[in-house]
Amino acid sequence: MSCSQNPVNIKPTKQICQEECSYHFDYNPNSSAIVTNMGDYLEIQVDGKNDVKFNTLDLTVSNVKIFQPSFHIFNGKQVAGELVIEHSNPIGNSVLVCIPIVIRDGTGNSNSFFSQIIPHANSEKNVKQNINVSKWSLNYVVPVAPFYFYVGSYPYTPCSGKANIIIFDSKNAATISSSDMKILKTLISPISYSKAQMIGGASENDVVILRNELGSLGPNSDKSDYFILNDCEAITGMDDDNKGKKKRPTASDGDRQGLPGFLIGLLSILALLIIAYIIFLFCTSFDISMLTNQQSSPGAPITNPKLPAVKV
Repeated sequence: MSCSQNPVNIKPTKQICQEECSYHFDYNPNSSAIVTNMGDYLEIQVDGKNDVKFNTLDLTVSNVKIFQPSFHIFNGKQVAGELVIEHSNPIGNSVLVCIPIVIRDGTGNSNSFFSQIIPHANSEKNVKQNINVSKWSLNYVVPVAPFYFYVGSYPYTPCSGKANIIIFDSKNAATISSSDMKILKTLISPISYSKAQMIGGASENDVVILRNELGSLGPNSDKSDYFILNDCEAITGMDDDNKGKKKRPTASDGDRQGLPGFLIGLLSILALLIIAYIIFLFCTSFDISMLTNQQSSPGAPITNPKLPAVKV
């Protein structure tokens, strides 16, 4: 069930946060899935070891929720669905990690994540169901990509209280097949907003939204040389449509293939010093009279002690 307030609109912003809203994750790579149809959403209980950090705090996964369509809007529009991983925070507000869901047929990890549970979910309400899954993990739907962050009210029931909310952009969404999306629509009621709410949400937000350009760090992220290029925001755990294509070089690839930048700079400075010293030696040993074809006058100081004095 959506709340009465206007939806939060996710759109580009120049306000950034990094250390204040960092998110590192490594969820159980082989979790079980206990699914309950709550009428407005599917609730999933996961198990096993889930290593999740928000800033320096260790978080615990409380539950996972799947909605259709999304309760966030992206540039003024809802997308097909939204998955929320709710985490408990030992010293403060809960942390919600929200991933938009878009329809895209394929055989990747994200599509497999949904196809293992959606077709088998029970249409009967409030009945827990242990669904048999294999190599099923939240890692397959959480992007390794930049994200937005804000502190706001719960966007679903109970609609009160504050939460730290991480939300990925729709271009970094999880993917679900069209057939699984069709089934999901028969299982749970849609989130709907009035026209006034959509206009209000798109025109202004009651919360301050920040963007983390470094993005989330997943289980395969190298924390020591992690870069997001301006024109290339790679996502892992989505579909395999690009499998087999040549990998684009990254900033860290360039560092491994050549000399480190600081060493190149040091060598450049050393070369300039050597050139300057050679020029200095040349100038101090060069007789200016060789250029002007003039002889030294009697009694004038010898400009180059190595050359014989001119006889008068």
